[in-house]
Amino acid sequence: MKRSPIPPHPVLTLALCEQMGVDPAITFSSSRANPGARGKWGEQFTLGHDSDWDPGRDELEVRCTLAGIRNVGQLFGPDGIAPRSATLALALEWFSPDSGWRILGRPEFLRLPEQSDASVPAQLTLTLPANTLRGTGILSLQLLLGDAGTLEDDEKGLARILGFRFGMLGPDTRLVVDGDGSLFPVVVEALGAEEPLWRFTQDWSDPFEDEFSTVWLSLSLNENHRDFPMLREQGTQTWTPLFCQVMASWMAIFLLELKAELGVDFDAIARGRPAAAARGSVVDAAASMVKRGNLNCSSPGELIRSIQTWVDTTARMAQGNQ
Repeated sequence: MKRSPIPPHPVLTLALCEQMGVDPAITFSSSRANPGARGKWGEQFTLGHDSDWDPGRDELEVRCTLAGIRNVGQLFGPDGIAPRSATLALALEWFSPDSGWRILGRPEFLRLPEQSDASVPAQLTLTLPANTLRGTGILSLQLLLGDAGTLEDDEKGLARILGFRFGMLGPDTRLVVDGDGSLFPVVVEALGAEEPLWRFTQDWSDPFEDEFSTVWLSLSLNENHRDFPMLREQGTQTWTPLFCQVMASWMAIFLLELKAELGVDFDAIARGRPAAAARGSVVDAAASMVKRGNLNCSSPGELIRSIQTWVDTTARMAQGNQ
């Protein structure tokens, strides 16, 4: 069971977030090339599609526009999370174990509005320097205490420490930096000329919580293998038939390993996202694969056949869009 600390002060709750009615519009830009972002806030964005944007040499500017945050007044006072005279700071945050860092963007400050029913707009920006991004990460709207103000008689037990985190305002968003690369956790390693072309590696402890990323599992491609150049067509990012077979085999092993570990709990994966799984987790990713690929999990043979059909179809679509 995952343990969570009890916050010392009132924080954002799901009910309070829903009353705020936050609907972010997010854009990505860079000085040299368009990052080619595709996706939707609250789900996932990929970068690099049909673009020569390179995270190794290009910065990434993230801009988030909130047309109007409703019911801001409910954040203040004895029934809220901060004193009436306090100032709250709303900022974009980037967190990525793959990149190994966490950063907050320039904040927008929220104060008790003069009209309780007024809708408050906000414009948030976050700059991620070149050569700092890789793999996957999470973008979120974080609410912090900017200034505690002065407590009134009825405002007891509210946060007073500058920078105290009240939590995330609305859902977060997964960002896949390697946009034209695989959406799967793929790594290239020097495994040795005598080793196989690829490996399935797995190190998760709780697949319901652990993130679907190279931290917990991966498709490891052996760059020392003589057939490694055959995984991609020279000078392009087009999938080759060999890479399609590698990916299909890896997916089959992944789902079968998960099925062997979970037993009857695996049945929920085929019906969509299991209620107990964290978004972006290993189990959540498996459920998304099964649903999006219309995979048949009735037997290992049917699973492999349906995976191959999905991967082949996806590869043809990718080639047709180039």
